[in-house]
This record gives sequence, C-alpha cells and structure tokens, in this order.
Amino acid sequence: MKSRALVVVATLVMNAQAMAADSGQLAGAGTITCTEYINAYGANPKTAESQFYNWAQGYMSGFNIGIISMLDAKGPYAFRDLTSNPERNQQRIRNYCVTNPTAYYFHAVLDLFDSLPLIKKSN
Repeated sequence: MKSRALVVVATLVMNAQAMAADSGQLAGAGTITCTEYINAYGANPKTAESQFYNWAQGYMSGFNIGIISMLDAKGPYAFRDLTSNPERNQQRIRNYCVTNPTAYYFHAVLDLFDSLPLIKKSN
C-alpha cells in the first residue's frame, strides 16, 4: 500500500511539473514565477501572503483529495497534514522562491507539500 501511494504521489508531482508548459492545465497564483511572487511580497507582504497562501492551501487540498480518491478508500490511506504551522509553511515557500527565482510558485508549494507530516489512517 505504501509503495502504491508513493507511486501515485510521484505521478501527480511529475504531472504537475509538466503543467507549467501546458496552457490551461493550471490556473491562478501558481502559474507565476517565484520572482514575481517575491516582488509582490516585497511590495505588500500581508496581501501577497494572504492571496498566494490561500491558493497554495487549495492546491495542496486538491492533492490530498486526489491521492485519497485514487486509492482504495476502504483500506488504509495517508495524506499530508495541512494544519501544521502556517507561518513556517509560508516561510518555506518564500525561501524556496528566493533560492529558485525562475521556478513557478506551484513548484514552491509542491516542495512544501512534500515536507509536510504524513498522516496514516485506516478504515
């Protein structure tokens, strides 16, 4: 089961990274570059953080739901804990973007998602 979940996550991440090149498969804040995000954050940190992190939470929630729905819902499953420290999570996204200015914002969100605690459940 664990290896199946890892294959699903790896497939989703690879597909998400390919989306940046395919117009129409990804929309919203995730489609801008890290440089654009850092500039927006520099101009108005509170507004930028609110708008961008709201997008990030929705994107990560979609990943969690997608992973669970692709697996057998009657058996054990796992998902990433999205309730962990938001300030630390936002800082991780900013750090990623500063280090990878030509990456897209959604790359920074995927980096965060991969670092979040995994919660295992069984039905």
